[in-house]
Amino acid sequence: LIINMETLSSRKILGVKMMSINFYKFFFRDKKWKFWKTNKELESYGEYITPFPQGMPYQIEPNSIAHTGDQKHAIDFLVPEGTYVIAPRKGKILKIVDHFSGGGPYEFYADSCNYIIMDHGEGETSIMMHLKQNSSFVQEGQVVPICRLLAMQVSTGLTYEPHIHFAVCRNGKTVKIRFGNWVRLIKQG
Repeated sequence: LIINMETLSSRKILGVKMMSINFYKFFFRDKKWKFWKTNKELESYGEYITPFPQGMPYQIEPNSIAHTGDQKHAIDFLVPEGTYVIAPRKGKILKIVDHFSGGGPYEFYADSCNYIIMDHGEGETSIMMHLKQNSSFVQEGQVVPICRLLAMQVSTGLTYEPHIHFAVCRNGKTVKIRFGNWVRLIKQG
């Protein structure tokens, strides 16, 4: 929480209530209140691992045109075609779409991407996209541990090269992903 203390120096704070992760309600002696927003960008509550086995060769696509607005913290991991996709953190499988077979750099593929969405608790979900048709090793509703094999990567949907699109979301917006100490990224946001 970041507060301008000069502004508050002449007022006595009676209480603070957290309204959401970045909004706080302050109660003052004169019974007026204000919202204060933190300047810090939102980041994930929990630590994650990369959504593919450790030791796999990969790069990060630093200039994806798809990662703007609510998707600005998503990461594209450039991996070899057919890479296994694993659970980046313990969680429950919320949604699996794995019936599409095509993909490529054409707009008509935009709505034909296979993906898995997981719920990790604390209001956070993750999504792994561009998965192989019928390659899911899990079922919706299943609770899986970190590193559990989920599916295989293949370029389904709108894609220019083989990669795993990975994002952690809270309230429909991506957040900066906190990776465990052993994960070293080339660039993130």
